Amino acid sequence: MKTIIAVIVALVAAGSGSLSVAKERLPVVQATPAPRATSGAANFTATPWAEVWMNGKKLGETPLMNQPVPLGKREFVFKHPRLGERRVTATIRADSVVSVSVDMNPAK
Repeated sequence: MKTIIAVIVALVAAGSGSLSVAKERLPVVQATPAPRATSGAANFTATPWAEVWMNGKKLGETPLMNQPVPLGKREFVFKHPRLGERRVTATIRADSVVSVSVDMNPAK
């Protein structure tokens, strides 16, 4: 514990003063930092539609909104049974919702 010295000035009669010093022990309080975010969110859309996969795990089918995703650079695989796969990389942040969108139709 830290010692804090409180100074108390007491005025005494007739304008003369004296100084009194008191010692007081106060508890030390440990501040706990706010927890850091470990995930962000993403909105996934595809034309006409697709399954969305990340790290070998299916997240769902589009449209998929406000999907929790770990922070950082991530690769997503959009899969359609007739139109194949598309891979998209996006950076997920804690302070915004990232939109990830693909067109599964063949290039013209």
